[in-house]
Amino acid sequence: GRRYVCSGAHVFIPPTVAALLMERVVVLGRRLGGKPMLFGRGTVAVGYPDRSIVVICVTDDDRALDIFAFGANYHALLSGATAHLVSVLDRNFRGLGVAKH
Repeated sequence: GRRYVCSGAHVFIPPTVAALLMERVVVLGRRLGGKPMLFGRGTVAVGYPDRSIVVICVTDDDRALDIFAFGANYHALLSGATAHLVSVLDRNFRGLGVAKH
């Protein structure tokens, strides 16, 4: 898994940012043949035909974003999801102050 943490003591991931990230993971997952399996407060899981799963979640304190992948193709899915989310953050929320932990 990967974790991205807010850099400032008073910085957090706003709900609108979290919602956009979850939406982008679902769109990417559908493009790759996946189906959304779970939506929760700041959490989404996408399952793939080869039984692999990608999970994205925002921590309860809204200060970190966790990205996990499981299954036979986990490394490629983890790398792809991470690159996609980092790109979305950089393009839309450059001043947010989130860094790899």
